[in-house]
Amino acid sequence: MSRYQSLTSLQVTGAAVPSVITRFVQSAQADDLEAAFQEVIDEMIAGSYFLSHIDLAGGGDGHTFMLHTQWAIVQGAGVTFSSGGNPSVFRLFLYQAAQAAALGLARAAAQARVAARFTEPDVDTVSEVDTYLAGAQMGTRFMGGVMTSVTTVPC
Repeated sequence: MSRYQSLTSLQVTGAAVPSVITRFVQSAQADDLEAAFQEVIDEMIAGSYFLSHIDLAGGGDGHTFMLHTQWAIVQGAGVTFSSGGNPSVFRLFLYQAAQAAALGLARAAAQARVAARFTEPDVDTVSEVDTYLAGAQMGTRFMGGVMTSVTTVPC
């Protein structure tokens, strides 16, 4: 899961030096790309980075898609920052299809995976916060994504 936060929405005090790392993840298959992105999330969250940007592109001659992400951390002597409480928990669900009707069905299946994924008793709300769609060259395949935010309640 990820903390998805714009640097401009963080309240920073102290001598702050923002550090931004860019990561690319590439695959031709939605499930492979989703799993590879989760590995990046795990790595970056372990280093206390916030996901500050994500976009989806590709589907050209090689029929692969790419997630471009930027991760930010604010570093410096005496630096503290706040996002107004606990960071939100985010998760990206990807899907793909070759035609508009099939793309709608694939998106509905991704949304069903969202609902199935967040059934824990401490989950209060799940919100769709962002969507992505990348087209394929010569109409071969499209890939879409649904970024969700999860609000939990203390147990």
